[in-house]
Amino acid sequence: MNASEESIKCAWCGGKIPPRIDPRGRKARYCSGACRAAATRERARKAHQDELKRAQECAQDSFVLGNPSEILATVVTEIDATTRLIRDRGDVPASCEEMVNAARALVAAAEQQAPQTLTRQQRRRLAREQKKTR
Repeated sequence: MNASEESIKCAWCGGKIPPRIDPRGRKARYCSGACRAAATRERARKAHQDELKRAQECAQDSFVLGNPSEILATVVTEIDATTRLIRDRGDVPASCEEMVNAARALVAAAEQQAPQTLTRQQRRRLAREQKKTR
């Protein structure tokens, strides 16, 4: 098969490309707009799959996703352990003292029970009750 035979076949379906009246310009790659659109969709789908695959590989390499409360608990545990290590050493540099105190405050705040979030139904009921009392 020579180059001229390849150039008259559609890149998507392999059908013949109808001859053009005006020979100027680029040679057509597809026999119709439908084939061109299908090829474009396929390229976009493939690019999206490649991007998802790269993101999944990156996520697997770096960390495992969890729900926000688990992530926060892990962060607080790590900060608490780090501040205990620094406190046990006893020699906190002056430049790090503010950061250590902030970390201790964060751990203390996390240990206090956080207020329970209300569901949508509970918020609506509360709003109705407040509206009645006005």
